Amino acid sequence: MPNCQTCTDPTKHPIGFWDGEISHGGIFDCHNLECELKKEKLKAAKFFEEEKRETEQVNLANGVSIEEIKTKRKELGIPIQRMAKELGIFPSEYSCYEQCREPLPVEMVDKIESVFSKSVGGEEGKDSKCVKG
Repeated sequence: MPNCQTCTDPTKHPIGFWDGEISHGGIFDCHNLECELKKEKLKAAKFFEEEKRETEQVNLANGVSIEEIKTKRKELGIPIQRMAKELGIFPSEYSCYEQCREPLPVEMVDKIESVFSKSVGGEEGKDSKCVKG
């Protein structure tokens, strides 16, 4: 099965690299819109964009602003791993919420605000609201 690593298309270019203990290499892409691999990548990207828009609509309907949550978390210097631990979920699950891969459950908002409040010593409890309205 063909892949971008073995492709010889002249428009091929590196878009990333990894260096692990067991293996290392590059991640490639191309500008060849006739390439079947490129078509599949574009199709997948379109699917994920549509999925993200749908998730953003659900969050908006629930009055949740993921961008505000993300910004506040970064301002307070809370790593995703710590946020997830405080919420009792896996870091990958929390990351999915911030990347709008999954809608944030409304019941999670109060828990997030509690983590923010603890991080600022309880002084900004009301300022850490992450819901609209």
